[in-house]
Amino acid sequence: KGIYEEMISNYPKAINYYLESLDAARKINDIAYESAALSDLAILYANIKNPYKAKEFYLQCAELSRKQNQVYSTVNTYNNLAAIYTQLKQYDSAQIFLEEALALGKPIKDIDLSSTYNNLGNVYFHKLELDKSLEYFRYNYNQHIDRESLDDLWVDHLNLADVFIEMKKY
Repeated sequence: KGIYEEMISNYPKAINYYLESLDAARKINDIAYESAALSDLAILYANIKNPYKAKEFYLQCAELSRKQNQVYSTVNTYNNLAAIYTQLKQYDSAQIFLEEALALGKPIKDIDLSSTYNNLGNVYFHKLELDKSLEYFRYNYNQHIDRESLDDLWVDHLNLADVFIEMKKY
């Protein structure tokens, strides 16, 4: 019901359904459902441009993921948190979560960290540390060119171009 209400842009009703779901998951002590409800709430608040509430729910998601030792979920949630902190112009906080995501994800061979590298590039871009930003964007570009991932390469080219424009290297 929450997803339906969200899809028809009835956000107050969607929020109520998601909160009911969260409450029910907590009552039956089901971590997976609790995480799903928290994630749904975080995504909805991010979509309706309320990053403070989104952050509140993503932080709860991150805590659950960490407690359950779910590395993939924790890395994903840290990336989402970093995006929210970037929207809030809290770049140092975003950087902390992204560096932790890298530390967790690097030892795992099949985890895709391109979003983490991309987000770090964006954080450094906003902090005007353009050489560092370029380093992360180039790393992503090199990863994607090897895989011939056209959608990802498109984003990589845009990011690289933004850095070069800012550096006045037209």
